[in-house]
Amino acid sequence: MAIRFGTDGWRGVIAEDFTFDNVRVVAQAVAGLIRDESASEAPVPVGYDVRFLSGRFAEAVAAVLEGNGVPTMLPDGPVTTPMVSCQVVASGAPLGICITASHNPPEYNGFKLKAAFGGSAPPEMTARVEALLGRTPPRSGRPPDRRHPFLPAYLPRLQAVADLDAVRRSPLRVVVDSMHGSGGRILENLVRGRRADVVTLRGDADPLFGGKAPEPRPENLASLRRTVVQRRAHIGIATDGDADRIGACDENGRVLSPFQIFSLVALHLIEQKKWTGGIARTFANTLVAERIARRFGLPFFDLPVGFKHIARLMLEQDILIGGEESGGIGVKRYLPERDGILIGLLLLELLATGDRRLSRRVARLEKEFGRYAYRRVDLPMPVESAREAVTRIREDPPARLDTLTVEAIDTLDGVRLLFGDHGWILFRASGTEPILRVYCEARTPALVDRLVRAGLERLRLDPVNLQQAADRHQAGDQEDREQDSRRQAGRPDGPGTLGDQPRQKRHEGRQGEQVDGPSSSGQRGRQGVQETRRYRHDCERGDAEQVGLVDHLFEGAAGGDAQERVEGYPVPAVDDAVIGSHGDHHAIDRQRHQEAALPAEGREGGAQQEPRIPAASEGFRDDLSVHLTFRKMPKSSVQA
Repeated sequence: MAIRFGTDGWRGVIAEDFTFDNVRVVAQAVAGLIRDESASEAPVPVGYDVRFLSGRFAEAVAAVLEGNGVPTMLPDGPVTTPMVSCQVVASGAPLGICITASHNPPEYNGFKLKAAFGGSAPPEMTARVEALLGRTPPRSGRPPDRRHPFLPAYLPRLQAVADLDAVRRSPLRVVVDSMHGSGGRILENLVRGRRADVVTLRGDADPLFGGKAPEPRPENLASLRRTVVQRRAHIGIATDGDADRIGACDENGRVLSPFQIFSLVALHLIEQKKWTGGIARTFANTLVAERIARRFGLPFFDLPVGFKHIARLMLEQDILIGGEESGGIGVKRYLPERDGILIGLLLLELLATGDRRLSRRVARLEKEFGRYAYRRVDLPMPVESAREAVTRIREDPPARLDTLTVEAIDTLDGVRLLFGDHGWILFRASGTEPILRVYCEARTPALVDRLVRAGLERLRLDPVNLQQAADRHQAGDQEDREQDSRRQAGRPDGPGTLGDQPRQKRHEGRQGEQVDGPSSSGQRGRQGVQETRRYRHDCERGDAEQVGLVDHLFEGAAGGDAQERVEGYPVPAVDDAVIGSHGDHHAIDRQRHQEAALPAEGREGGAQQEPRIPAASEGFRDDLSVHLTFRKMPKSSVQA
């Protein structure tokens, strides 16, 4: 199996490609790189997320590095990738490692490499690691016994950018969705205080992520949208599996596109914080970014997909903000690194210092810089087929697509056809999964649909049935309405509602309000066993060590508490007033959630009305679930 570093690290299917043997091979190559090119003797931070076996993989990496005389430090629990980045800089380490597959589906894990400056390793660094693969057999040492909290290095970096006190003083009502990932309750613990009211959904660690990819996209945020409307919150914020990406919805439950989040934060930095610097976007990003740069006379940069390109530019230029289509955004005065929690704090700061209705902020943005619809369609296919499809359109580009004339063609990363101010469409093979991605931004949703359809026909692929996708959205909305009716009538929730949240149960707050609280459900554990069967089968070609650990997960899942048997999830203690202390933080959270009913008085908007849940088709449309299956694909390692 070829091990290759892609957009951000190396990723593969657990027990098939991502095995202990392969992880040790990569760790040995990293140790060789450190010995050859670094004079630093500071310990290398080796972090890990909540995924299946991540902690054990991190220990295996640390053992190999220690066996090569490279000191390491392990965290005292799962951490976000930005926390590893901050620890690298704080320690003066030659590099950092995080075992995570970020937003990928649960069956994946990955190996992210961070450079000494804290950002993603540049291509030349990962190329040197690849060149060292297999040259020396992995050496075995002993991982360090002592564990270190990474939060003390992380918190000052956040405070240097965001005004946490202003957020805590503001009467904001916030719902956070951590998607069972490493973000946990960090954001909630950071901002809850004098007046801010924060509730976290899916804040417990779950290696299966509830059976979905932990990516903050509209189709994965139904519970966040509903809870924001039901609690009359000002904003909903979601982070991905390792919390370096962000998603958000407004007070009406409408999901913002990553482009809107990027643009709102950029305007906040420029207009409210009075910061200056260039604006950098990756290839699959919005036209609005360039318009903002032009309006304020700021330098503008267009880069290939992957935050590592933005990170390098941040080292070379004075960059105010850089962002990618996926919701990875970084800002100056932090690190050359993206961070979903930091961007969430900046959104809260934006609301705390002005109009607290996020929908009005978006309306103003669209009025001043133009309104665009956006969609990304993912088409699963073998990696080579995706590359061939992109090559076909590169070699034979159209002069027109649908009703629009192609005014320019850009092949910086994939093939992007530009239609002037009317929009663009990009065809690109994914760097994280065996998928062909089609990105499109245009003036209206209907025009986006037509351009995507015409583009797929141009690629000589079967066009996506967009009407069928719309029907699926409507079916989901109808299910939401039915579940809400059942809930109001006192009947149990069906699947797909808040009551179906993995390893969570419903609690009654004051006034009968139903809120989420973490638990280990035997029913969910049994479902976890079924979903995890593939792991057991995947181990047929893996090593005996991995087989035993998979069996260990089954034992825990069958008992309903696989989470506790796989990884703990402590919140490191730094400042009790800000973060909380060690101990049963889940019990503390349950008590707080049980007491968190929202009082009727003081709500914005005057008289109380029954909250309306917006349809999924309203606002940002992004059909990750629209897939074409060309043939059954063999599982293979993919670039990250």
